Amino acid sequence: MNYTKVGIDASKEKLVCAYRANGVGEVKLVTLANRPEAVKAWLEKLQTQGVVQVCYEASSVGYEIYRWVTGWGAECAVVATSLIPKKPGNHVKTDSRTPRNC
Repeated sequence: MNYTKVGIDASKEKLVCAYRANGVGEVKLVTLANRPEAVKAWLEKLQTQGVVQVCYEASSVGYEIYRWVTGWGAECAVVATSLIPKKPGNHVKTDSRTPRNC
């Protein structure tokens, strides 16, 4: 079965999509307007080659995209990055983020 995996970085104005067909070849990037007609046209083009699997980070602009994508017959997963397991000891160093004059 042919499939295309798509990762989306969603913002209010645009979507940056990275995709690769059948897990081989180079990753391709495309920037789309965050409008249903733009996403639908691009998604239909990908669906001619097989199953499309979409994944993107949960955000306030993302759930609308989920409804679009699943409504057009593609598989979709929404990922909450805060729930991705991390190894113990891999902490983010935040001291450089705090103001110096506190």
